[in-house]
Amino acid sequence: MAIPADIAKALHGAWRLARFDRAGLAFFGHDEAAFIRSFGAAVIIYPAFLVLLALRLSDTEWQDHYRRIRKSRDARRPSEGGGEGKGRR
Repeated sequence: MAIPADIAKALHGAWRLARFDRAGLAFFGHDEAAFIRSFGAAVIIYPAFLVLLALRLSDTEWQDHYRRIRKSRDARRPSEGGGEGKGRR
C-alpha cells in the first residue's frame, strides 16, 4: 500500500521535528487543513520518537551511522571509472 505524497511529506517533517531539526517545518503546509493533518502525522511518528529517546543517540552518532552505511554501499558498487562511457554525466 503506497502512502500518499502529502502524508509522506508530513511524516518526514514530523520525523525531523522529533529529532529537534527545525527544517522539518518546511515539510508542512501553511493552511489550517495542513496544520490539523500535521497532528495525525505526529501521532504516527511518536513511537519512533520514543525509540530515539530510548537510544539517546546524538546527531553526530546518527550521521556517523549513515556515513558507515554509505561507505559500505559504495564499497559494494563496481567502480564507475576506467572504461569508456561508464562515467556519470
